Amino acid sequence: MAEISIDVASQLISNYIKMVIDKATQGKKLSNQEYLILLVYYNIMYTDKRFAELKDYTDKRYIELKDYVDKRFEELKGYVDKRFEDIDRRFVEMKDYLDKRFQEVDKRFESLENEIKELRNEINDIKARLSALETRVATIETRLNNMEKEIADLKDLMKQMLALMTQLVSVLAKKP
Repeated sequence: MAEISIDVASQLISNYIKMVIDKATQGKKLSNQEYLILLVYYNIMYTDKRFAELKDYTDKRYIELKDYVDKRFEELKGYVDKRFEDIDRRFVEMKDYLDKRFQEVDKRFESLENEIKELRNEINDIKARLSALETRVATIETRLNNMEKEIADLKDLMKQMLALMTQLVSVLAKKP
């Protein structure tokens, strides 16, 4: 029922605005009320256009950022997997080497320990990079949520403007 009354009000407003536009194009003088209604109409049209542009931009930017983050995540995941394979391979090689040359273990133990520390540092660096990426993704999601809230606020403002226009039209329609 509310949708029907909104449609009827919308048609009435559209017809009235068309009449005002026709009057203006014929060179007739517009009253202050007609001029204000025409300004509000063009303002709403501009707002709708800007809203659509903003929505298109945010949708496009969201997809771009999501694709970028997904690509970077996959690259880092591949890098981490490769590094783990390298670490596993190196570990097996070191074990074989130590088994064959047990007598040299004492001499070379420090160098192996340093190499393992370097590998652990690399792993920690990779983990830190992944953590930073997750933080960036969370920040992007927060920004997108904020943009969605702003879009919802703009929609509410548009509904309020439509309600004011409806009231204006009803006041104008009551005037003889």
